[in-house]
Amino acid sequence: MTAPGPCPTPCPPRSPCTRPPEGTARWTPDEAKRQVAKPVAPQEKVSSIHSLAKDEEVAATVTGDFLRRPAVVAQVEPEGKVRVVEEPTRDDHVAAQVTTGLLRRPDVAARAMADDCPDYWLAARAQPSMLYLG
Repeated sequence: MTAPGPCPTPCPPRSPCTRPPEGTARWTPDEAKRQVAKPVAPQEKVSSIHSLAKDEEVAATVTGDFLRRPAVVAQVEPEGKVRVVEEPTRDDHVAAQVTTGLLRRPDVAARAMADDCPDYWLAARAQPSMLYLG
């Protein structure tokens, strides 16, 4: 009994294909995954996520889920983290909660004040109670 020849055309996505790709004797794991539309390479996975999250409701849910994962947030560049905080804080209620949390961290509050108001440190030296914001 002879083995069937290679598929003349690729099989439709998500349907079983019993013949290996042309020029090979068997499927590789990556070829098999791609054949059933399962992404393999990192960029393929990113593209797949983008195509699935075109709906705003889905994108919002997925973004929230990702931001709850500390390992994911740790890999986001500082500029991206700033954008992640700035956008939701357009809502006054969210901005109030975030600001309250930040002001409870005196070192962060002092740096923010120093960046926005260069004379802050001069005034703080004259009146040390200004450094306490809690």
